[in-house]
Amino acid sequence: MSTQATTPYDVFQFFLAPAHITAPRTVTVESASIDDIYNPKTMRNEPAIVLTFRAARRVLKLNKTQAESMMAIAGEIIAGWQGVTITLSPAKAKNGKATIAITMPITAV
Repeated sequence: MSTQATTPYDVFQFFLAPAHITAPRTVTVESASIDDIYNPKTMRNEPAIVLTFRAARRVLKLNKTQAESMMAIAGEIIAGWQGVTITLSPAKAKNGKATIAITMPITAV
């Protein structure tokens, strides 16, 4: 097994967490896919929508609210989300837990 020019980012997916987003950050979706992600609550893999971003190493596994935000911004077809620019911001979910909000970027007028 070769480890030349390999980092853990080449082997594992590292997920964005609310703690990583401390201020609004505008990003461009590089890809959107449906991946099987291990759910420790059910102890099995489950399908999840995963976004990768240009010039970013961490990926975002969408929850239902985030997926609804993406549909409102870019439509229902996941493949059409590639190239869409969004803003990720720190937020609080209805249950009071920290989350990441997805919104359209604010453009200067």
